[in-house]
Amino acid sequence: MKIFVSNFGSSTDVARLAQLFLDYGDVEAVRIRKGQKRAYGIVEMPRESEADEAIRHLDGKDWFGQRLEVKESAY
Repeated sequence: MKIFVSNFGSSTDVARLAQLFLDYGDVEAVRIRKGQKRAYGIVEMPRESEADEAIRHLDGKDWFGQRLEVKESAY
C-alpha cells in the first residue's frame, strides 16, 4: 500500500522518514519529492493492515515541530 506523507521539515531524508514508519511494520520503499511549494513523500508498506495502523497513528502527529499529513496515496 502506498502512503502519502506531507508537511515535514525540509531536512527530512528518506532514512528518517522510513524509520518513522518502521514502528508500524515493514517498509518496502520511501521516496521524497521536493517541489516548489512543499516536499512530500511516498512510503510503501507491503501489508495493508500495517499501513492502515501507521496512517491512523501518524496523521496529525507533531514530528520535529511539524504536524504531519498522512493518508493513503491516490497514486
